[in-house]
Amino acid sequence: MKFWRQRKDEELDAEIRSHLDEAIRDRIARGEAPDEARTNALREFGNVGLVKEVTRETWGWAALERLGQDLRFGLRMLRKNPGFSLIAILTLALGIGANTAIFSVVSAVLLRPLPAPHAEQLVAVIRGAGLNGNTFSHPDFLALRERNDVLAGLAVSEIAELSFGNGIRSEMLTGEVVSGNYFSTLGLVPVLGRTFQPEEDRVPGAHPVVVVSHTFWQSRLDGAASVVGRNITLNNQRFTIIGVAPAGFTGTSAPFTVSLWLPAMMSAQVFPNRARLFDDRRYERFAAIGRLKPGITAAQAQAALELINQQLEQAEPPRGNQPPADRSLKLIGTQGVFTPFFRSMAQMGTALLAAVVGIVLLLACTNVANLLLARATARRKEIAVRLALGASRWRLLRQLLTESALLALLGALVGLLFAFWLNQLLMAFKPPLPASWRFQVALRLDWAALGFTLGLALVTTLLFGLAPAWQASKPELVQALKTEAGMPHGRRLNLRHALVVVQVTISLLLLVGAGLFLRSLLQAQQLDPGFQTRNRLTFTVMLGHQGYDNARQQDFARQVIERLSALPGVHSVTAANFLPMGVMSLGAPLAIEGRTEPPDAPPLFATAQVVSEGYFETLGTALLHGRAFTAQDTADAAPVVIINEQLAHRFWPNESALGKRLRLGPLSAPFSEIVGVAQDTLHALGEPPQLTTYRPLAQQPTARLTVALHATGVPQALIANVRRAVMTLDPNLPLQEVNTLDEVIALQFWPMRICAALLAAFGLLGLILAATGIYGVMSYTVTERTREVGIRIALGAAPRDVRWLIVRRGLGLTLLGTVFGLSLAFMVTRWLSSLLYGVSVRDPLTFVAVPLLLAVVALLACYVPARRATKVDPLISLRHD
Repeated sequence: MKFWRQRKDEELDAEIRSHLDEAIRDRIARGEAPDEARTNALREFGNVGLVKEVTRETWGWAALERLGQDLRFGLRMLRKNPGFSLIAILTLALGIGANTAIFSVVSAVLLRPLPAPHAEQLVAVIRGAGLNGNTFSHPDFLALRERNDVLAGLAVSEIAELSFGNGIRSEMLTGEVVSGNYFSTLGLVPVLGRTFQPEEDRVPGAHPVVVVSHTFWQSRLDGAASVVGRNITLNNQRFTIIGVAPAGFTGTSAPFTVSLWLPAMMSAQVFPNRARLFDDRRYERFAAIGRLKPGITAAQAQAALELINQQLEQAEPPRGNQPPADRSLKLIGTQGVFTPFFRSMAQMGTALLAAVVGIVLLLACTNVANLLLARATARRKEIAVRLALGASRWRLLRQLLTESALLALLGALVGLLFAFWLNQLLMAFKPPLPASWRFQVALRLDWAALGFTLGLALVTTLLFGLAPAWQASKPELVQALKTEAGMPHGRRLNLRHALVVVQVTISLLLLVGAGLFLRSLLQAQQLDPGFQTRNRLTFTVMLGHQGYDNARQQDFARQVIERLSALPGVHSVTAANFLPMGVMSLGAPLAIEGRTEPPDAPPLFATAQVVSEGYFETLGTALLHGRAFTAQDTADAAPVVIINEQLAHRFWPNESALGKRLRLGPLSAPFSEIVGVAQDTLHALGEPPQLTTYRPLAQQPTARLTVALHATGVPQALIANVRRAVMTLDPNLPLQEVNTLDEVIALQFWPMRICAALLAAFGLLGLILAATGIYGVMSYTVTERTREVGIRIALGAAPRDVRWLIVRRGLGLTLLGTVFGLSLAFMVTRWLSSLLYGVSVRDPLTFVAVPLLLAVVALLACYVPARRATKVDPLISLRHD
């Protein structure tokens, strides 16, 4: 620093000499003698120190010195008022930390690139709506890859559930079936072994090889260097490990993490029931990802690929009389979660969270601004003295804004700690998905989050510091310099009062949102889903993954029900292809015998459950008419079906549905006789009961078997015995989704529960900040009016009347903020209608209870300082400055 300053001084001396020579030449040009011109010029430039100081400002050195002075003075002022500083810093830390945490969420799910070299060149290729991202068949992928000249590589993948057979450690894993060029397109190099070679991507079923993830290698294969060449069992097939993917790479199916990758040519072993569809152009199960060639933009690539896509569509138009659909191609970036369905959900969720924490930050800023205004009142004399001694208003503004910036920076530092803690808390709130669906969103405070926090600190400095600094820098000098501050104008609405109104408005908006979600959650939890969830334990086994044919599926279902029914503590057992309100639901085309639909009518579909005997008894679903399935409903017997009330009322509203016939599935499927009508059940929260059919498991085998047990006690106590019973039938058959039925349907409530919890927490924080703001303003109002209170009491005023005089002002501000808040809430909450269940966005109870709660809190915040004021001795009040 000394060297830098010395160098600048030398440059300034040279500049002064240059100006001196120029001044001498000008004087000589005006007719002065050379000696006279030099003497006058030297006299003009005689105060070299002053010239240096003035000139130094052009180099910014003086500005740096003044900034240092401002920072030192600001730190002294903060140390001088530790209570004020602590409250302001913590308030800002809550607002800044919450916003930093949500920025981490936004960064993780929307902005973070794939961990691949030159990730900005990677694009996801999607056809049509493509909500799940799987929009390509294998033939279309090959054609698009060979014909284009805009992509350096194009690869496809399909997520798959895989049974990892390892005896007692058997489990379900999430894997990806990928094209042979998958890793080369992404530019990834394995840490051990190799990735897929071209010949492993040509012949179906010829190369049972697998690449495992770094995490799987470390956790399940003990991180052994000799893992390459080892065999593992997946879906009852032996695969050879050929490589380990680089650390940090978990696939292209975010937010789900992938444990291993298999070549697409092994699809028949992964999906046995789909083997014949692999070469079908309309079997669109693959998601595509490509790498742009250097110099090619995404728009250019999209135009070139769309031309090839149109050629493919013209070569083989859609089958049947299906209406034309959007089949165009589009390219999207691969940042964060880029599957359209999950990305749209992430955008909606993060937008709601960002709006909430933004409101919290605004509330924190108004609270700190109010504190600064109150503090400026105590500093009126100091500021007036500085102005009277010649300080400029800009100098005072700069000093006050520097103090605000210090508060914001200290609040940001503490806010980073709060953001780290909040990130850990948010990662704990994972959706209750099956264990094989390894859901992971890594929230971390990276450089982007730190830069965001610093920028937010600067913004908040202006938000909460500018208005108080502007008002504090223009006091009434004469009144401020007097020994006594004087009687304030108690009826005037000043900036502090306006900020209280803003705080009440924002707090009420947060509380209304929290109230609506809490009411919605309570309504949802009280609904009748049409089945019982208490004391029910469920689990799922993927029989198809283990190569079970129809006969073995039937035999396994029969044996597992018999073995589990014999366990102590089990009341009844049933099995089905899926359960209502779970993570899965299947449907099938529906046709009613003797009923002809109009040609332009949309096709009929019904939820198609396959259930064993005792299903309705075990789940507690009432059978309203007819009979349940019995042991006589075998594969050789006439096909039968049970329907729900919704289906019966739609097609046979005024007659019995028993004995009628319907067909599920393709035209080749036989008609089934309706033998019973069951109570309606819900399959998704927020949706009405769907048309539902139940067919006997003996007549319709299923490769995915979900077993439900009705326990006589705590269902979790049965888990160990259930695992042992299943292992005796097949030791390599892993159980997945082992949960109580309450936990199964919890996924339906998860978004609402998270929204309710976050809004309730932030709403409570807003209520505390609003109450603090009201209390602070009323406390300073009472302080300013101490003499007035003393005079009123000395003249005989009743303390009750004086208290009401003070409380009335605070309640008036609260009422004004409530009016603004309700008006704003009426406009904003209409955007929440799709997230609420059973509650209107204009719910009367919420819009009445929240203002009443806020009024009670405001009353207490006003009453405490008013009561304290009336307890002071009038003589002390009259002597108050």
